[in-house]
Amino acid sequence: MKLLSLFLLLILSNPTGNHSQDLSFSNAETQECGQSISERLRDHFDRYEIRPDLVVNNNEDFGVVKSQTRTTMLADHRIVWITKANRKEVASSIRIDNETISLKDKVSFNNADGDHKIDLDLVNDWDQIRLYKLGDHEIIGITLISLNCTGLMCGVSAQVLYEVKTKSKTFFGSYRNDSEVKLFRYEQDDTPYFVAMNFDGDPHGVTTPTIVSYDLYKLESSGQFRTQKDTVGNKYFIKHTIFPVEEFKGADVLTKRELKTDELEQNWIRKVE
Repeated sequence: MKLLSLFLLLILSNPTGNHSQDLSFSNAETQECGQSISERLRDHFDRYEIRPDLVVNNNEDFGVVKSQTRTTMLADHRIVWITKANRKEVASSIRIDNETISLKDKVSFNNADGDHKIDLDLVNDWDQIRLYKLGDHEIIGITLISLNCTGLMCGVSAQVLYEVKTKSKTFFGSYRNDSEVKLFRYEQDDTPYFVAMNFDGDPHGVTTPTIVSYDLYKLESSGQFRTQKDTVGNKYFIKHTIFPVEEFKGADVLTKRELKTDELEQNWIRKVE
């Protein structure tokens, strides 16, 4: 059963032109003597990540959700978080300088939980704000989380990318993946990329393989981030398949005797080595 169904039950161009698809396997020798697929992915994204000019973390604990207005300064930008709560619903919005962004009835641009998008009504607090100054672009990235999460809902987050000059915003979501806003530079100019992730499979990693997918988005002149494709029109992607190491034996969960190694499939702007 997917995340949103569970929640309802609980609450009332690679520039060089080398775009060939690649399938590689993390065999036992690689895991013991070299890098695992997870380590290769970590090093790849760390290599191309753009470091933010300023980061502000939300260190306040407000307990229960209640109506309130909170202001945070990000350099010369005023960020106001507005919560309106009653017995029936919680409505959140963000005001960046003089631009108000309502989260009501908004969903993520990407699929984050299998075939499902993230409903931004589910995230009712901010966790971190990042400021990027990239040539003519100034981008504010806000990570949103659920204030009172229970169970699987604790793995839900969303990201708002706001381009200051055009006042454009793009909404992304993540589930059981990295929640921080991260931008990447894959070309020589200052145009940033964003990588959206998708989690598909058993959240406990027992019954089915877990597939973590990555999709590539680039900042366009409109101020929004759009899906990117290679020179022949194929979408950039990375697909990491992680096979269970445990299985059910009756009511018990036991380590599998025969383990299947992870797989990595990719058509990416810069190959993950």
